[in-house]
Amino acid sequence: MKRFNKLWVIPCFFLASCHDVDKTKYQNMKAEEIYKVAHEHMKISAYPEAADEFLEIERQFPYSELAIRGRIMGAYCYYRSNNFREAVRNLKIFIAYHPVHRNIDYVYYLLGMSLLGQITTSQRSTDVTTEARDVFRLIVNRFKTSIYFKDSYEKMRYLNDILANYEMNVGRYYQSDNNFIAALPRFQSVINNHSETAVFSEAIFRVIESLVALGLTNDAVKFYNKYSMLKNDWMKRAAKLLNIVYKH
Repeated sequence: MKRFNKLWVIPCFFLASCHDVDKTKYQNMKAEEIYKVAHEHMKISAYPEAADEFLEIERQFPYSELAIRGRIMGAYCYYRSNNFREAVRNLKIFIAYHPVHRNIDYVYYLLGMSLLGQITTSQRSTDVTTEARDVFRLIVNRFKTSIYFKDSYEKMRYLNDILANYEMNVGRYYQSDNNFIAALPRFQSVINNHSETAVFSEAIFRVIESLVALGLTNDAVKFYNKYSMLKNDWMKRAAKLLNIVYKH
């Protein structure tokens, strides 16, 4: 998968750093001082320590502006250290408490990227994939002028492809096992939810194929007629299967 580096595009508002936290050490420090220490550690890529320090600002100064920045930067440092679960947790907390923050588009983008990181570093979970897709979709729908719009749109399409192909693979497996009743909902899910993906027309054909195998030829013909305006090889195959004259 293509690696995305857009997270380096961070507003100057969020520049900061990190180090391991000694609770007593920071009790007599100002928020600005803790932030500065964190920023210095982030610059040398000490991300796990930096994450703790940024979050320490909120523990010491819970109502300060730097505490708000610290929550975001802590999540960013977790992301950079591949601790995607902690990044997701902290970003969701931030969104819950600051839903209209001026940089909320970036927060959602970082959340989407952190969920995406979970997908690429472990076995793909359709739940996490769906959640990541929905976050990028939210950005596309709500923040059309955001600098993260274009990249979010590309990732939304990419994740839609993953989800559609997953459904198709399961459906094909059931179909190969002659379990057409189990296969049908998988193909129908692609048709209903992933119409912009490359496997959309194949899903239509697979539904028709399964209906014919179940002896439901009349239903298969009705289904074909519903999508007969589509012109491609899959619809041509469906017409041949149903003994229908395919019109170019």
